Amino acid sequence: MDQNDKSFPKIIIFVEYTFGYNIFCYLIVTILFAGYAKNLGTADGLLVDYTDAEGNEYANIANNYLSKNTYANINSMRRLAPGVVRNWGKLALSLEWHITSVQYGEFVKQGGVSYVSAKNGMAENNLHWITNHRLQMMLKYSF
Repeated sequence: MDQNDKSFPKIIIFVEYTFGYNIFCYLIVTILFAGYAKNLGTADGLLVDYTDAEGNEYANIANNYLSKNTYANINSMRRLAPGVVRNWGKLALSLEWHITSVQYGEFVKQGGVSYVSAKNGMAENNLHWITNHRLQMMLKYSF
């Protein structure tokens, strides 16, 4: 195909990228794991798809490629996981209790479309915490 051929349809795709910032920190002490993660949003504003009556600008979540298969509505997360291990020769028994809390925000819905804040790419409305408790046990025999 000749690039100078005017009959050939040309498709131009424009993609703009902005960095997303997160903080992850954790501490592991012999019998305790503690961790925290915080979504800091995007470095630059996103393309505005919708403006509400108060002048707040929103971006369509479907246009945010990195958030399509993730949880774009997570604001922060923390986990505490104490555990104990008991050894009897070649046999070991461990018990862990995971307490995980996640702060979610709600997307702005307009006409069946989900939007996030265009200024930072985050769902900031109606922030609420959800906590999950999980008990985990392991039995190991070393031979």
